[in-house]
Amino acid sequence: MAKKIVVVIPAKNEQDTIGGMVKRIQDVGKKHKLDFKVLVVSDSRDKTMEVAEKAGARAVRGDGKGLGAAMFRGLKAAAEMDADIIVSIDADGQTEPEEIPNVVSPVLSGEADLVIGSRFLDKSLMEYRMPLMNRLGNKSLSWMVRRITRLPITDAQAGFRAMRREVAESLEMIGTHTYVQETIIDAAKKGFRIKEVPSAWKRRSFGRSKVVASAKRYFAWTLPILLLRAGWHTMLFTFLGILLTVAGFIVGLSVLAIENFNIIRTFNHIPALILTALLILLGVLLFFFGFMLSIMIEIKNRVDKK
Repeated sequence: MAKKIVVVIPAKNEQDTIGGMVKRIQDVGKKHKLDFKVLVVSDSRDKTMEVAEKAGARAVRGDGKGLGAAMFRGLKAAAEMDADIIVSIDADGQTEPEEIPNVVSPVLSGEADLVIGSRFLDKSLMEYRMPLMNRLGNKSLSWMVRRITRLPITDAQAGFRAMRREVAESLEMIGTHTYVQETIIDAAKKGFRIKEVPSAWKRRSFGRSKVVASAKRYFAWTLPILLLRAGWHTMLFTFLGILLTVAGFIVGLSVLAIENFNIIRTFNHIPALILTALLILLGVLLFFFGFMLSIMIEIKNRVDKK
């Protein structure tokens, strides 16, 4: 039985390219006898949505909170269209629609649940040189995703991917700009199989990137979300709790030592005793907060995998 494939395109002010992109996707579906439907998610101020609908796509409005939030909405909408497989591809022309069958193939064969079109598995397929700051940001964020998922991900920022409907339905997001990283992390934590395939990337023909126009700002948006996703904040609470508790005991023992361990005379150092009590109390609270938070995360992960 033929699989229904919905191709989701997040597009903002891409009226110059969206019509051609929709047509190319439709042509690829006909050529390979694949049941393609195109869904465009847009917060555009130009005629992107009108052009997309005229070309035969369905267009839905994003929520104005950024590309990640728009893509999240697009995935959920595609799942509601009873898609068996959902493909995401950018509207800027950098990614080849002709390569959609390559990213879909491992899902169709049952080899993977989420497939990412990587720019770096075969660097000869990349037809432009990424700016230095973007390369450094990409390498840093991909390294963090590898650390979190323990998977050999080479391009965590690639928006060209295919996934089973179940992946999209179960997807949860924290940030509004971190769809590409959070999809991988969330899918990995829920036990879905993830695979990368080489893909060709071209230089943009029109405009400039809406996502990485400022690599520093994008990194600042993304880093806190990845820290939360990694669960490293729970370790921070636990570590700070232990540190403050130990500091409190050190202050208290210092006061005792000054008074030759005469407990009554230690009351001559009320400020130091108050500091001791506050440090120990805050330390114990932070430690148990981190401990309970890690238990809640573990319970959630086990529930998600069922």
